Amino acid sequence: MNNTNSATPLAARANVCAALALVALLAPATALADARSDAKRHFRDGMSLIAAGQVERGIAELKQAYAIKPHPDVLYDIAKAYVDLGNISEALNYFRHYVATDPADKEQVMSVMQRLQAAIAPAAPPPPQNIDVQKLLAQLQALIDQQRGHQQPPSAPAPAARPAVAKKAEPARAEPEEDMFEAETISAKTRATAREIAAELSAHESSAEDIFEEQVVTASARSSSETKSPASLTVITGDEIRMSGAATVPEILRRVPGIDIAEMNPSDTNVSIRGFNRRLANKVLVLVDGRSVYQDFLGGTFWPLIDVNIQDIDRIEVIRGPGSALYGANAFSGVVNIITRTGDEIAGARAAVQAGDHRTFQGAITTGGKTGKLTYKTSFAYERADKWTRDFTDGRVDLSSQFPQPDRSREIQRGEVAASYDFGKTQVSGGGGFDNVAMQVVPLGALRTFGATGQSGFVRAEVGSGPTKVKAFWNALRLTTGPEYWPDGILSLKSSVRSDVVDLTTITGFDFKAYGTHHLNIGAGYRFKSLQWGYLASRADGSAYQEHHFNVFLQEEWEITRKLSLVLSYRMDRNPLLAQQSVTAGGLVHSPRGTVLYEVKPDQVLRFTLGTAFRAPTFLESYVDLFAPIPDQPAMGVRFQGSTTLRPEQMLQAELGYRGRFGTFQPDVVIYAERVQNLITDGALRLPANSSEAVDPVTGQYVAGYTGFENEPGSYFGAGAEAGGKWSPADGVDLGLNYSYERMFACSVTSTGGCTDSISAANQVSAALANTARHKLNVTATWRTKTNFDLGLGVHFVSAATWFEKSFDVNSQGGVIFTPYAVPAHTMVNGRVGYRWIKDKLETGVAFYNLLGDEQREHPFGNQIGRRVLFTASGAF
Repeated sequence: MNNTNSATPLAARANVCAALALVALLAPATALADARSDAKRHFRDGMSLIAAGQVERGIAELKQAYAIKPHPDVLYDIAKAYVDLGNISEALNYFRHYVATDPADKEQVMSVMQRLQAAIAPAAPPPPQNIDVQKLLAQLQALIDQQRGHQQPPSAPAPAARPAVAKKAEPARAEPEEDMFEAETISAKTRATAREIAAELSAHESSAEDIFEEQVVTASARSSSETKSPASLTVITGDEIRMSGAATVPEILRRVPGIDIAEMNPSDTNVSIRGFNRRLANKVLVLVDGRSVYQDFLGGTFWPLIDVNIQDIDRIEVIRGPGSALYGANAFSGVVNIITRTGDEIAGARAAVQAGDHRTFQGAITTGGKTGKLTYKTSFAYERADKWTRDFTDGRVDLSSQFPQPDRSREIQRGEVAASYDFGKTQVSGGGGFDNVAMQVVPLGALRTFGATGQSGFVRAEVGSGPTKVKAFWNALRLTTGPEYWPDGILSLKSSVRSDVVDLTTITGFDFKAYGTHHLNIGAGYRFKSLQWGYLASRADGSAYQEHHFNVFLQEEWEITRKLSLVLSYRMDRNPLLAQQSVTAGGLVHSPRGTVLYEVKPDQVLRFTLGTAFRAPTFLESYVDLFAPIPDQPAMGVRFQGSTTLRPEQMLQAELGYRGRFGTFQPDVVIYAERVQNLITDGALRLPANSSEAVDPVTGQYVAGYTGFENEPGSYFGAGAEAGGKWSPADGVDLGLNYSYERMFACSVTSTGGCTDSISAANQVSAALANTARHKLNVTATWRTKTNFDLGLGVHFVSAATWFEKSFDVNSQGGVIFTPYAVPAHTMVNGRVGYRWIKDKLETGVAFYNLLGDEQREHPFGNQIGRRVLFTASGAF
């Protein structure tokens, strides 16, 4: 294979970079660094100090937290702390700032402010008619010096060059000032009255929870803190993403414990959780702001089509383990939810560019803001990346490229708009996006790299009122696809795809008390799927394949005691194909899940979860009917046929987890065991049964055999452990470490029965067991220096694995040959060095990928992954 042109396209796009840099330099100052972990530490310290009675020190910590990352609730907590001190004027000042953010309890707080003002008004003594200023200053200075240990008499005159009023402003003297002035400002009775009035304010979550703790929304029907999440959870913050230098979401996901990554090329990456990775990985559900971007017709996610700019991501929540109890089919081994920034979080405009090796270029401009009750956001982006290595050498006269620009791996133009409006009790939001795309995909079986060009788009809407929400979206896909290279004179496999998915979901909930507190959520959903694709069997009337899916679900969160909680989830899906073919009773699939949470002590939570998941057969697996010529034997081919009687893949998984916090260290440990049944694979080759089956009726070519999809017999078992933690030892410093281990077994998969973990035999069992590396290790570090330099580093180690790939041979048993390909252990070092210019208005940096130059392949048919260097610039204005 020949390397593609790796020249950096900086010269061609220098004007674009310069323009964006100039715009950023002329913009007003905006902090680019999201130091959430630093703010979190100061907030926790502040609340702990206030609870311990050290209110002045606590207020100082809260102010530092607010300076790092402003949050309205911090203003609220500072105001209440000032009430405790008796400094009512400062309390009123911070309450005013809090009310200016238009919080939900605005009217209640304003009422309390009025009562506080009235309470302190009588306490102010009438101004004296004659004031001896020099005498008063001398007395003040004497008291200050006495607090310092100087025994100067109270009547001593104050030095003229040392005004006593300057000392009153020193924050380090807060405690003496309280003793000196507060008793003279308001009486003890008035202070007690003020505290009593402020106590009527409804308790904020910040009094018990860390407001800088991520409130995760993917693991449950209700938001919860990371610590009390009812599932194995990893949250990757926007700051981590920026510091990592990653150019795509799969690159970011490498740092998640238990995740398997097989990067085929810059466009196609296979992502699985806890095993069973493969080409066209199909067992992880990917969401963007709760909207599914999983391609139902094929199974899997096209990462270039997820409608997300890296700079717009607020955080990524990754659920490891079965998620069908909440999300239904396809949330088999986990869920990845990409959550983007809202318009008011953007609050202006952001621009970013990235360019480097292999003609890689990304540019994006996002604007957003809030006007009254209206919040809005727009985003436009362009990106391109060429292949790391060529699929075929130059000069091949037997093959022709079926798509333009054969060196190109992906090229995308993307636009998106979104808006929301707050009507008070009802909130309405909506948006839409459009992509023009060219990309690569490496499909299953004997076929190799496919190209795809076309468009995709979406429209979404949501209406919410209290606990009740109605959500809807429409995903549309229009592609032309086929093998990138194909012999001349042979039937072309290029085809068109027209896919539409419409989804409607409603959910509501309520609370009640009965032997504890219950939070009950119930909901229902409908999904319509329509597909026209040349690879599917033609329908008699030529119409598109259409399916109507229904589901109902409920979740009960029962807080039995302050320490013990039980979370029970259940979902029932109706699949029309399963009903039509009587694969399951009524076409129903049931997905229960239960979790027990026990808080050993504050911020130390044990979790036990038992849950199920399923993956329904796709349109491809059910209806494909494709004659594929064999490239090196043009007179014959293989016919792929789907099966409408496939059973859904099913998983049962049990896990025991612990998540805690010791100061700034957050450990996370999980052990799990799983059983997978009805695994769907592309099956053996069946020889033609008669002469009529031996000739393709359309092309007249010889049919070497028939193959399709089938459920594997027996069961596959996995057992593993994931352990790691995060540590923030100082402001600007965040460290992370995690390790994953997994071992797979197959039981009763042959007529002899028994269980095995051997991969010595070249068969389907080995193919399912061997492609998961047993050991994975991630080390991450970020450092935001006070001199404006930023450093992010990630080390990713994966132990050796073996991929068994299938090819057809009519002379072998079953007509199929499984060829093992060893993928050696490898270490990848990624990171970024950046500098924040001119009060954080502009940030530039250098991102590196695979710094060690370990030119490995993560799949035997994938591109060779070499070293890459990207130059980055971003600005906010």
